[in-house]
Amino acid sequence: MRNKLLFILTSLFIFSCTSQQEKEMQQRKLIKAKRIQEKKEISKTLTAKYNIAYRWDTLNYDYSVEFDSVLASKNQLIQDVRINDIYHKDSIDYVSIITGSNPAFYFDFPVSKEQKKKLLGDDRDLILVISITEIRRTRFSLSGENDGEETSVYLDNSNEFIGRGYIVDILQAKKYKAGIE
Repeated sequence: MRNKLLFILTSLFIFSCTSQQEKEMQQRKLIKAKRIQEKKEISKTLTAKYNIAYRWDTLNYDYSVEFDSVLASKNQLIQDVRINDIYHKDSIDYVSIITGSNPAFYFDFPVSKEQKKKLLGDDRDLILVISITEIRRTRFSLSGENDGEETSVYLDNSNEFIGRGYIVDILQAKKYKAGIE
């Protein structure tokens, strides 16, 4: 009788843990689906307003020449904006942006004082409407590995691109998520 009771309690514990894990997994899936839907809605709104055909954070080409149609379009969009740096060079302010993951895109844009103020503001959840005029692949990238005792650094062929252009507009994502603009 004692073994049966122990078996039943163990089974209940295992099933309750599994059930909780399934709930957490379903909740993560719902959050991810909501984010994807928000990005689609934002893209739809901005596509109409700025005549956007491409989002840099979703592009995946192997060679620079494959971006010709993107460069020919007047405006493009970056929804996943990661600011690497804001700096001065030759009395001009610039912002260094990273977007995408595979491939990654690095852009340095000249910015006006008003644009710099928006980039430095409290709300960092931004969307950029940009116009890229030039793109090229970087030649090499560094990667590393640390196994606790030893660190190794590798020089690999790059899957990253550098682009030039300018920022057309800087928008706050929350306004588009709320449907205000």
